[in-house]
Amino acid sequence: MDSQYIAGFFDGEGSLILRFKPDNRYKTGIQVGAHINITQKNLEVLKLIQKELKMGKIYFHSRDQLWFLIIYKIEDKMKFVELIKGKLFVKKNELERFSVILETMKNKEHLSKEGIEKLKMIWFAPKTEANIP
Repeated sequence: MDSQYIAGFFDGEGSLILRFKPDNRYKTGIQVGAHINITQKNLEVLKLIQKELKMGKIYFHSRDQLWFLIIYKIEDKMKFVELIKGKLFVKKNELERFSVILETMKNKEHLSKEGIEKLKMIWFAPKTEANIP
């Protein structure tokens, strides 16, 4: 299993998620979460991908009867993005925006109201190549 296969699999079965959750424990009042997951009915495929990537955890969602490989650590997310960058077709622009978001979060900019607004502008911008920072 190589990076091309993983990228193609992710392009079809993966998700990049950015959540803004109200939470009074944060000085901004908002918790920001950036998530990468791959969803699949076949557990064995996800185990092979996890073994190849050496990252993420696998969970079962009983309501949907699906397995999820979720990458949690920001360093792992950044490694994963670099691994598949330039190999996606469907999620290409989304991945480019997500990469900028991860860098912004790594620099702790998401801990300010201005940083949260920056993330929203990047994530919710019209999905064209021309406006990707």
